[in-house]
Amino acid sequence: MRQAAAGKPEGWQIPYLPGALVIMPPEPVLSRVNRLRRKYDARSARMIPAHITVAQPFRSQPGREELEIVQDVLARFLSFKLKYGPLHNFLPYPCIWYEVQPAEKVIELREALHAIGLFNTALPYTRGFTPHMSVTDGAPDSEDTERIYNRIRNRVRIGSFVVESLAYTRPDWEMVCRTVETIPLGRSR
Repeated sequence: MRQAAAGKPEGWQIPYLPGALVIMPPEPVLSRVNRLRRKYDARSARMIPAHITVAQPFRSQPGREELEIVQDVLARFLSFKLKYGPLHNFLPYPCIWYEVQPAEKVIELREALHAIGLFNTALPYTRGFTPHMSVTDGAPDSEDTERIYNRIRNRVRIGSFVVESLAYTRPDWEMVCRTVETIPLGRSR
């Protein structure tokens, strides 16, 4: 995967600049998965911590009004327990990921958010999306990914955590994502 020059996103990165909504796992899950990410795909680990993508990126950077619309949607959803594991892969695409269940809950959130028209649903993987938490995402190559997957698939911890909020994350010009705001589930303004 080509890396952009420092401070200048590549063409494929531009649609992601407005940011997206993700589930950030709590500690100690976050640290555990981040260790795997740093070991096996340091580039992706630098860009964003362990997470579960919920919606496609925003069409444009949201202001307070748009985030209040998102908050109104998320207020309709109660907190829920999410199980992660076992590991899977998307070979030949070099990606190792944790299955998350109930995937239907994540899809339900995704569809409700996409229905409000603030998200770039013209991007690939809008339909047929598989909710997951990546360990590797595009690196190393397919052959190394298969070797790593076979080595670690039965050795990583599986578990669960409660999802109480979504994080609005937005990348800087070096594509390093930071949480801008945390939006709770089940709470109206």
